[in-house]
Amino acid sequence: MIKLRDDMIKKYGYSNKIRVGAAGGIGTPEVAAAAFILGADYILTGSINQCTVESRTSKAVKELLQQINIQDTEYAPAGDMPCGPALGAFNQWVKGSDLQNGQNRYTDKIAKKIMTETSELLNTRYSSLI
Repeated sequence: MIKLRDDMIKKYGYSNKIRVGAAGGIGTPEVAAAAFILGADYILTGSINQCTVESRTSKAVKELLQQINIQDTEYAPAGDMPCGPALGAFNQWVKGSDLQNGQNRYTDKIAKKIMTETSELLNTRYSSLI
């Protein structure tokens, strides 16, 4: 996708950069870091938002989803969004933090935590290479 974007910018003479995002399976800083290393300009999270306070998912379903583990899911259509292993990985990642409790899961808090820890992870890994 990055090469295709770059080729189209060159071919058609676009002056503005076309941004390429990554989505699907992003539930931990390690996965977010991988997306950025592969060239994503931004990331989008999906299934991890089903347990947020803002989600229209029922309270009963939210309570079930915040307990699942990675192996507890299978890719299958779920109305408007498939639920894959990202949510289970997310639940393991936030275990022991304030985000473990679904009543504390706000999309902005999740976004800040994922981006902050992704940045820290990338900085640590880059520093170890120097």
